[in-house]
Amino acid sequence: NNTFANYLILIIAILAGMLLPALNSAREKARAVNCINNLKTLGHAIQSYAMAQNDWFPTEKSSSGKWNVLLKTTGYIDFCHGTQRCADAANAGPDHEWRKNFKPLACPSVTGTASTANIYGGWTGDGNGCSDFGINYYIAGDTDSNHISRPLGKIPNPSNRVMLADSNKAAFSAVAATATDRLSQRHSMRANYLRVDGGTGSATFHTDSKIRYGLDKY
Repeated sequence: NNTFANYLILIIAILAGMLLPALNSAREKARAVNCINNLKTLGHAIQSYAMAQNDWFPTEKSSSGKWNVLLKTTGYIDFCHGTQRCADAANAGPDHEWRKNFKPLACPSVTGTASTANIYGGWTGDGNGCSDFGINYYIAGDTDSNHISRPLGKIPNPSNRVMLADSNKAAFSAVAATATDRLSQRHSMRANYLRVDGGTGSATFHTDSKIRYGLDKY
């Protein structure tokens, strides 16, 4: 009868309400694992690039473009776009090269370009590529603001320094919840990262100290 059907619908709705948070959590954990694997792939590409460049690795200061563009132009990744955001932003046609993506440049938790309304989005740089990861602006030293200016082997405490991480900008310098130049804590308020030594991890960044000075800082 109608009463039984109504009770059944109510029970199903309650069970669905109880299960949905768990399902969403499991889905996000899977995305976070995928994100970590993408960072590992990029880490191998960066290490290979450095080995062929006298231990230097992709720098934001290069006139050749951003780190992902350098990896692409030197053959260590297929394309400098993790998504089609660049193509969409430029109204590039269906056969445009920007439609061809290198999936490890993308975080599966990201939807769209970062903005004040979408602080966990990725970045779009037109000819400089599109990605959901950024490189640590301060990787050269504790207070150096000249981007990446040291060989890989001379960066102090490589197992304690973030090199690449979830970000809404190609190079990040802070963790505040704004749309630009920021490490992005998009995985349940945690950011996935790649260390200088090639290791990966996930952490909550309360201040900029972990970016500037090392992962052992608060």
